[in-house]
Amino acid sequence: MNEETHALHALIHTAKLTSAEAIGLTLGDLNLAGGDPHVNVWDQETGKRRKVSLTEDAKNALIAWLLIRPDRPITLIFPGDDDEGLTPEGVEALLEDYTPPAPSAVAAADAAVVTAQTIAEENLPDLGPLPRKQAPPPFKVAPPPSAPERIQVKEKAPPTPIVPSPPAAPSPEKTTPPAAAASKLLTEEAPAPQPKMPPKASAEPSPASKQLRLAILVGGGLLLLLCVGLGIGGFVFLADQLAKLQGNASTTPTPEEIAGVVELKTATPTPGPTKTSTPTETPTSTETPTPTETPIATATATTEPSSVSPVSAPTQTPAPAPPTNTPQPTNTPTPIPTNTPAPTNTSAPAEPPPQATNTPTLTPGPEYAAPELISPEDNFNFIPGNTIDLKWKSVGELAGNEQYAVRLVYFHNSEVVYRGTQLKETQWTVPFNLYHDADGPEYKYTWYVYVEAVQPDGTGISISPESEHRNFIWN
Repeated sequence: MNEETHALHALIHTAKLTSAEAIGLTLGDLNLAGGDPHVNVWDQETGKRRKVSLTEDAKNALIAWLLIRPDRPITLIFPGDDDEGLTPEGVEALLEDYTPPAPSAVAAADAAVVTAQTIAEENLPDLGPLPRKQAPPPFKVAPPPSAPERIQVKEKAPPTPIVPSPPAAPSPEKTTPPAAAASKLLTEEAPAPQPKMPPKASAEPSPASKQLRLAILVGGGLLLLLCVGLGIGGFVFLADQLAKLQGNASTTPTPEEIAGVVELKTATPTPGPTKTSTPTETPTSTETPTPTETPIATATATTEPSSVSPVSAPTQTPAPAPPTNTPQPTNTPTPIPTNTPAPTNTSAPAEPPPQATNTPTLTPGPEYAAPELISPEDNFNFIPGNTIDLKWKSVGELAGNEQYAVRLVYFHNSEVVYRGTQLKETQWTVPFNLYHDADGPEYKYTWYVYVEAVQPDGTGISISPESEHRNFIWN
């Protein structure tokens, strides 16, 4: 006998459930323990679950099927062969050639109890008035009479009288003579003599400890002398260095150095040639036999004319300062003109070639528009046993490597789960094994569609925007 078919027959013909209600039952809808076995069935009219009691035969049929039911990942009582649940048409095909077994003895007894006829009160036979008799008075049981026991009272002996003893005669006080009392007082006040302890002899150090102390003293003295010598040597070295620095700073200049400094102060405005990295326009000097005008000096002139014979200016001189309003010097000797070397053409550094920059490439836009969803409507409420078909409009003819990507998103055990498939049609049926896979009590699912292109490595790339996101309830 097929236990699955027997359980379906018991639910449909005994518990009076429809095929859709029977195949939509889950393991959580069963309550077979206790004295009231029942199942919770979704009522389409009220939108709530209702309680359906089970007979003993239906309960036993469900228990027999659950004992051999294959272990599947879905919670439906009747998962089917492909884990997508049974369909109402499949249930009707199973029950078409099914013959129910004879009811058990317990079920027959239950049926007999249920179908027992009750006799109306008016059909009872008239027995007439019932005789009434007065109950006898209660019988009291009394103990037989007996002679009372005699109680013997023992007399107590009189207490022995206490005779008070006569008071003792006072003893005479002892008198101590004055001399004895004074000697006794002195004896009590005088402190007891303490024995004198002999002084302890100091222990003489051993020869080994004497040698250790001597070695420590000698080593410490040598270390002290070494530190003092190093300190004096360092001090002498520092003093020598300071003396050298002071001697260099206080060196008296020679007359030749003074003459050179004076000549630098009274030099002509024409600066000497300077070596520069870039060419500068420096006019060449010309030989003039007799100067007619005294040139105006650009450098700061001295207040008194110098009697030192002019000397040629050094080749490396600093650039002259900008002209200031200074008095015109008089009796300034004309310097001997020198041949200023012409500037050399120094090649300017070549400019680095411009670096090539990466020209940004324009990312092409989506090839297709977002698919337009048709059904079901947003937040549509499905019930167990319904077939859920997700439909959308076509975006046009797809290439060989292009397809629609359907995504179904929901929460399972408080974690986001993604389900779906890839196909070229514009419709997808949600598998029955996803029923109640979303977290309750809402059992909410979200779905959307987009177009993707399959790459040679098997990965898909979206080539259209996502459609609108719609929700449906499946409880």
